[in-house]
Amino acid sequence: MNDYELALATALRAEAEEIAMSIDSHRATDEFESRMEHADRSRRAVYWVAAAAAVVVIGVAALLGGNWSDESAPVMPGGPTRSNPPAAGTTYTSTSFVVPFTVTLPGWLSGPPGPGQNGQTSSRNVYWETRPCTSTSQDCWHRKRAVAFSSPFAIYRPGTAGPQPVPNYEDYLAFLDSLETTSGLSITERASTSVDGRPTTVMTLTASRTPDDARPLCDQSEGTAKFDKLDDCMFPEVGRPLRLAVVNNGTTPLVIWLTGATDDATDWPTLTQDFSTMLSSVRLGATPLPTAS
Repeated sequence: MNDYELALATALRAEAEEIAMSIDSHRATDEFESRMEHADRSRRAVYWVAAAAAVVVIGVAALLGGNWSDESAPVMPGGPTRSNPPAAGTTYTSTSFVVPFTVTLPGWLSGPPGPGQNGQTSSRNVYWETRPCTSTSQDCWHRKRAVAFSSPFAIYRPGTAGPQPVPNYEDYLAFLDSLETTSGLSITERASTSVDGRPTTVMTLTASRTPDDARPLCDQSEGTAKFDKLDDCMFPEVGRPLRLAVVNNGTTPLVIWLTGATDDATDWPTLTQDFSTMLSSVRLGATPLPTAS
């Protein structure tokens, strides 16, 4: 018997003696035993409540401990997944593009545009490229990712001879739509948004073939020279999706695009999310794009 129980029993005995003074000893004994049994039940109840409280405390601590655990801890199959925040990108401000712009690039692009693996820059095209390899093999080339800002100066319409002037924003979108029925182009994931307040249409282009007479982007230039031959102009590569943002920026649309690795569907959702984040960072200068010439 511990100190608590001893003190309780002593108090009850004293109380029983007081009862014995007013009633017979038999009734006093019955009263004493009844109160002892009640005290024992009360003590057991206290112990059970204490034990239950301890279990609750331990469970809450374990739950909170899981929430405070390192984010890099492995996740069991079927459990919740955690997405790591994207890497911080490089902020780039154009120097010679026909309309000034500033953009924060995806984290997987680094360095300024320029010749070689970082791409190129001209008054009509600013281009970044990255590859997870350094070889010149076709396999390495198929694994590239690229982003570009483009100011097309010409297009090729199916059934027409030679390059044609770039139409305005609405007509350019209609031209892209027409390539679905004439040139083996598929347009999906179309959405309306804005880039720095300018109305913008975003879409994914995939090609089943490379047509002989259609090109939606002729933007290669060097100084005053414009490379407008059919082979100098761009059409989505077969097997490589192209995410396109057509921005209404005056008389001539601004085109911003992203491409990923060939036939790599697993990487595409992440890249398109990065592209959306990049578009939200774009700030365009007040200078309007020139008319096609």
